[in-house]
Amino acid sequence: QVPLTWCYAGHGDVERGIFGWLAQPEGLATLSRVSRSFRDIVSSTAALWSAACDATWADKIHVSPKARALRARAPREALRISMRDARCTTIDAATLCSLQWYFRFKRQAGRAWTRGDPYW
Repeated sequence: QVPLTWCYAGHGDVERGIFGWLAQPEGLATLSRVSRSFRDIVSSTAALWSAACDATWADKIHVSPKARALRARAPREALRISMRDARCTTIDAATLCSLQWYFRFKRQAGRAWTRGDPYW
């Protein structure tokens, strides 16, 4: 049995290891409400927020360049920006033009149209 004081000897190393398993924004927000020491650890550990960025952005088609650039120095803020952007219901011209778009003609369009299409 490990003495309880040993767990706190590393100034939160054990908690950081455990919190790493909960690298979802909702989990980190919940943990930060458990106690002041948990809140301090969650707030000050960039690696947790970086992991939350990875988990949140894994299946996203587009994450704003601003959020991606901010991730290295302020991952918590980067996550906050990307989550705010995810709730956006409009798209501006700059974002629309920054994406790579794909198009292909259906076979029914005829050979004249599909001849120049690299898919066919």
